[in-house]
Amino acid sequence: MDPRLTMVRLAVDDVERSCTFYEALGWQRHNLSFANIAAFQLGPLVFGLFRKDILKHELGLPEDPHGGAGRVTLDQHVETNEEIDKVLDAAEAAGGRIICRDEDGPLGANHYGCFEDPDGHVWRIVCSRFVSVNNDGTVSLPD
Repeated sequence: MDPRLTMVRLAVDDVERSCTFYEALGWQRHNLSFANIAAFQLGPLVFGLFRKDILKHELGLPEDPHGGAGRVTLDQHVETNEEIDKVLDAAEAAGGRIICRDEDGPLGANHYGCFEDPDGHVWRIVCSRFVSVNNDGTVSLPD
C-alpha cells in the first residue's frame, strides 16, 4: 500500500449545515457536491461530508453509539500559538463548540486548542516544535 492519504470522509447529520460551518471557516465547496455528499479540495487531499445513513449503508456498519465522533481527531498544524486562537475564534463564530484552549502537550512538545464541528467531530489546532509547517501548507516531521 502506498503511504499516503487522499481523502477524509466525515459522517454528518445534515450536509448543508456542515457545509455552512466549513464555508464560514473560509473553505470552498467543490462544485462536485450534491444534497447528501459534499467535497472540499484541501491541497492534495479531498475532505468529504457524507450524510450518516449513506456512509453507514455503504460501509455496512451498525449504528455508532458515539454518533460518528470520537474515534478520530482531525489536526491542523499552525506556526504560532496566536494562530491557534484565531482558528478557534473562527470555529466558534461559525457555530463550533470550543473544547479546550491554551493546552500544553506532553513534555512541552506542542501547544493546542480543540473544537467540535456541528456533528461532534473533534479538531485539534496545534503548534508543535516537532512538526514544521511548509510554505505550501503541508507539514514535515524532522529528519
